[in-house]
Amino acid sequence: MARSKILKWHRRRVINEILDRRRRGQPLNYKYALRDGERLVRMGSRLFGSWDRALRAARLDPSRIRLRPVARHWTRDSILAAIGRESRARRDLSVTGIAKRDGGLYLAALSRFRAWPQALRAAGLDPALIQRKASPMPWTRERVLAMIRARKRRALPLNHAAVDDVCTSLTEAARRFFGTWNRALQAAGVDPARAGARVFWTPASLVQWLRAEFAAKRDLSPTAVQKARSSALHAARQFFGSWRAALLKARLDPESICRKQRWPTRESILEGIRRLPAILSCDAMRRRAGGLFHAAFDRFHSWPGAVRAAGRTYPARPCPWPRERVVGEIVARRREGRPLNSTAVDKERRVLVTWGKRHFGSWDAALRARKEISALMPIYLEWRSRG
Repeated sequence: MARSKILKWHRRRVINEILDRRRRGQPLNYKYALRDGERLVRMGSRLFGSWDRALRAARLDPSRIRLRPVARHWTRDSILAAIGRESRARRDLSVTGIAKRDGGLYLAALSRFRAWPQALRAAGLDPALIQRKASPMPWTRERVLAMIRARKRRALPLNHAAVDDVCTSLTEAARRFFGTWNRALQAAGVDPARAGARVFWTPASLVQWLRAEFAAKRDLSPTAVQKARSSALHAARQFFGSWRAALLKARLDPESICRKQRWPTRESILEGIRRLPAILSCDAMRRRAGGLFHAAFDRFHSWPGAVRAAGRTYPARPCPWPRERVVGEIVARRREGRPLNSTAVDKERRVLVTWGKRHFGSWDAALRARKEISALMPIYLEWRSRG
């Protein structure tokens, strides 16, 4: 089959393409036209000097086609009028919504009114009914005091730096309701002088703290201590060399406290794969047995490779575009009179060109597969009828 002739771009073709997009109801502003028909915009700008001149050559007004004017000069009255239009259209007027939808209006309101809530009030709207809530559980004075007392019961540090590293929102809420973090501590019944003082560990105080934490049945594994009180972990390594040595100094059993991580071996991974009732695909295996999947991936660099090493068969994935489907699509496009050159097909349906090259080596070889067309066409029609 002879290759389709590549159509050359000229001024009349650019005008016809623009009018075709107009009749189909597709947008003709530069941004959307460049997204849908990049070649048309590039050739139109090259042949006419700019995209606006190409639109004028097609007897279209570029100012009416643009989604918005090039530059908007905002005044207080125009900002209030725009907010009123957005409100009557029942659009989202929260800070997040207006910043995403119309950043120019939002920045102009900040420049003229200093804050978006003030612009809403000037437009006769209540910001409290419009703004989104920042959190499903807002901070209150009672919640701040309860969080401070909970940290005190757990013997966690209450100095500002330690709490701010763990929960910044707590310190911010405390300053908002009580003025300062020390006043919040006083309201919760905590002495700020003792809470803000830096803890200087000694071997005796560390051993005493370990025994008290163990008596309170708290988790003393290195991971838990690092999150709750990292200074104790650092002091244990400084005084005793390791966390296990510190536990032994406090007469505690490290084997029962520290969770020892056992790394899977090659044999244990293969045995786990052999015990599986069915071999699943990579995505399904990652969801159902992520530990075995990741261990196999680390040891064998792929899940199919680990399955084959265990002596089991990995389920073959059916090809979404077999040879008969590629040939059938080519025949269908030829019967419909649609172009078959690689540029046009790649623009409309790239997956067809990709699989054609993969099966036949090149797109021209796929087009020259005339002998296979007659033999594979019944298979394609049967496959297409099944949906």
